[in-house]
Amino acid sequence: MNLQKMSETAFLHYLDDAIDSYANELLNSCRFSTKKEAIAFASWEFKEDIFKDGCHTENTFIFNLIHEDEPVGIIWLLIENEVSFIGDFLVFPKYQGQGFGSEALKQVEAIARSEGTTAIRLGVFKHNLFAHKLYRKHGYSTYKERETDCILEKLLY
Repeated sequence: MNLQKMSETAFLHYLDDAIDSYANELLNSCRFSTKKEAIAFASWEFKEDIFKDGCHTENTFIFNLIHEDEPVGIIWLLIENEVSFIGDFLVFPKYQGQGFGSEALKQVEAIARSEGTTAIRLGVFKHNLFAHKLYRKHGYSTYKERETDCILEKLLY
């Protein structure tokens, strides 16, 4: 499995799906009470806060996870000063449980190290027990706990 930089066309398709998926997670976590509110927030966060310049946003790396020429997932990494953040991380359902998530984490952590960061963080909704298990298995611990989610961190030595 390898990471392949996402093309601009693929990014535009990804963005709509990511906003919808994130809005659903926001609703599931009870952070917002209506789909309209959740979509508005998710759209603002993705289009205006995170990806200000689309897939060309400085210090932001968005990858397709590729196995045998087949896309198996998506992951993106944001570098801010000495800390990296994993934004969206998705292994498509039919490929889950096959080690692709673990391999993607290892490769993204290597990229973060090569960029000079000392820690990598990510947000995870409390109801996403599968994700919690994966991250804990790879050495992530709670950095900050919030009402509906938490920030996990792994120090990169």
